[in-house]
This record gives sequence, C-alpha cells and structure tokens, in this order.
Amino acid sequence: MLLNDLYTVTDLNDQQELFEALIHLQPEHRIFGGHFPQSPVLPGVCMMQIVKEMLEMKLRKGVIVVRANHLKFLTIVDPRVTQTLNFRMNLRLGEEIQVQASLFLENTVFFKFSGQFREVINHPV
Repeated sequence: MLLNDLYTVTDLNDQQELFEALIHLQPEHRIFGGHFPQSPVLPGVCMMQIVKEMLEMKLRKGVIVVRANHLKFLTIVDPRVTQTLNFRMNLRLGEEIQVQASLFLENTVFFKFSGQFREVINHPV
C-alpha cells in the first residue's frame, strides 16, 4: 500500500459515480531514489496502484484489476516539480467495476486509465 507512505490524500469529493481527491506526493520517498537517481520520476506502476487504492477507498473493499483497456502515461511526474496531483475517477458498479481515472494538474494530464476491476473477497482494506 502506497497511501500514507508515498502519498497522502485530501479534499475528497465522493459522489455516487464520481470520486475526486487531491494527492500529495512525498518527494523524499525512497522510491524516487531508485527511480531514478538524479532524475526522480513517479513510476507508472505507482500511478496504477493509486487508482486501485482510490477505488478501494471509495468502495471500502479490496479490488483487483481484471482488464486494462487503456493505460496512457502522458507526462512524467517529477516530484521535485510536481508534488500535488488531482485525481478523478468515474465508475459504474456491476459484477465488474468499470473505471475511468486520471491524474492531472491544471491543464497537464499525467496518466489516464480505463478498465475493469473486481472485488476481492476476504481482502483487508
């Protein structure tokens, strides 16, 4: 889990099919030392983990990605420059949870995701 370690969350807007939050990166986190020294970048796998953790926060249950239709890494997140990100997720509940999510700041979109998740039974959140 990266929440409250790599990043923290504030300013939640939780509506039925919309979930928005302000994400604050910890620029001194050890992950940036390895990815990459002298030129830190938020790893794409961490962006995907943020989507998963935000969905779990919204639903209050564990989930697993079953299909990633679109993963687009559009702009590098350099934590020395960008320490705050907006998160927006639209979802439709069903047997599979349809999710469209993005990380952005003002007019800059860093990451877009479209895909499906499924609830994980007996998974602590």
